[in-house]
Amino acid sequence: MLNRNKLLVVLSFGVFLLLGGFSFVSAEFSKEINFQGALTDMGRNPVADGEYNMKFILYDAAEEGNVIWTETCTSTNRITVSNGLFSHYLGSVASLTDVDFNQPLWLGVEVGGSGDAPS
Repeated sequence: MLNRNKLLVVLSFGVFLLLGGFSFVSAEFSKEINFQGALTDMGRNPVADGEYNMKFILYDAAEEGNVIWTETCTSTNRITVSNGLFSHYLGSVASLTDVDFNQPLWLGVEVGGSGDAPS
């Protein structure tokens, strides 16, 4: 026996189906991965706000792994850091479409200062 609320949901769903409420949409795989991090000094204090050069590298092993992919953010596409925090879409500069994600991967991040070129 259905109570009043369950009956209302069932009836609403039935009307939704009768009126053609479903449409199928195919979605494409996002080729970017949101990566967030924090930059601190040796005393665990946030670094100064600014634009920082960064390089992101995917390896196939934790130690002495082969480089699978790199993305460098310098000059006009440096990473904004505020209160030590940053966010970047990996793949927004160098495409990830050729990366095989059906394997263990390790991400390395290099920070190269805030000047025009890595320091």
